[in-house]
Amino acid sequence: MRVLHYFLMLSLVPHLTVSFSPYGILRNASIKLPFDLNNDTGYTIETASCNQCLCHAAHNPVVAIFTCTRHEMSNFTCQMYYFIPKRDEIEYQNYDTDLYLMRTNSTFEEKDDCCNTTMLIEEITKALQNTSISTEKFLTLSEGENNTILAVTSCNDPKDNALLSFNRFTGQSISMEHTSSLISAGYYKERYYFGTTAKDIGVYARNMTPNLGRVGIGVEIRTIRFLKKTQKMLAGASTSGIYLCDIVPNSGTLTNCITIPNIAPEKELHAIGVLQDEMAFYVGWNAVGQDIHLYRWQPNDTWVTDASGKIGHSAPTTDLVVDNCQRIWAVEPRSDRIRIYHRNSTLLGEMNVTGTNLFNLMIMENYTIFITHESSDGLRAIRPSLNCRPVP
Repeated sequence: MRVLHYFLMLSLVPHLTVSFSPYGILRNASIKLPFDLNNDTGYTIETASCNQCLCHAAHNPVVAIFTCTRHEMSNFTCQMYYFIPKRDEIEYQNYDTDLYLMRTNSTFEEKDDCCNTTMLIEEITKALQNTSISTEKFLTLSEGENNTILAVTSCNDPKDNALLSFNRFTGQSISMEHTSSLISAGYYKERYYFGTTAKDIGVYARNMTPNLGRVGIGVEIRTIRFLKKTQKMLAGASTSGIYLCDIVPNSGTLTNCITIPNIAPEKELHAIGVLQDEMAFYVGWNAVGQDIHLYRWQPNDTWVTDASGKIGHSAPTTDLVVDNCQRIWAVEPRSDRIRIYHRNSTLLGEMNVTGTNLFNLMIMENYTIFITHESSDGLRAIRPSLNCRPVP
């Protein structure tokens, strides 16, 4: 974690309390946190003046900083914090609030610029040790409900494949569901979507029963992703490309499934990376020489390839992820490498995440990365020590 040191005397007006304890004031500033406070992190008091809050804080050594907000009825609310917030969490030009620093020898940590790809790769590489969660062989990854991730096992006989769920924060295994001939899985709005060797997609409720419906596709579905803004499901097929289905509101069943024109017939399409804000998605194939292509929605309700978005990536690709910085992460299973591209197709960097038979990738908050391997390296969680600055 990089730390930015400030000379507090330059930005904070020094004062003495009645007990002669130094403090600093930052006028017209407040604090905005990306999480809710609880009893372990601070508390709120109502007073008749900021001075009363100051006296209260001066006699409570646990308080590191507090804000005092003026209200129309001449009363004040003070939010006490037991910790020093990050520099990026201080908001200026809030004319109703002042910020009081009780620990004048403290430093503000600056959040990490995670859009700096070089720094990001360095931090991820430092965290490659002790990452194992499970040694099962796995295929696809997807987000589940209640802060879980879902992973489909890869058995010698697909009839033995299972869906495992894990806590995304602790890595603890939560449940295992045996679904006959499972190949791929997705979760969206309290519904599970399973692709199977029966060449269909099944829809299930949260408790996995009953089966709410099946859609015959005629090919094996290798990956499932969602266009969340329009309630559509994307599915990558083993030989015939990309399927797009409407998700029926409330029931979650699938309808109006169509095939999007395929660039690489007879190739396995494993990788779909969605641009959620643009009605567009990248695709990649588990085959040599196919590159990465961008599909974009058209006003006449068709999908076409956008030549300007093509990325010259000739290696086999089993997953694509578009991160908050609009970078495209491409998983190369045969080299166990991840390459990171700018949207203009420039290669920004690459890293070998160790292990063998790398398959799927998921990027979570602060670039915690989950990866699956179709080998005994199984499921891994890479947790770099990052606190990412919000992307504008």
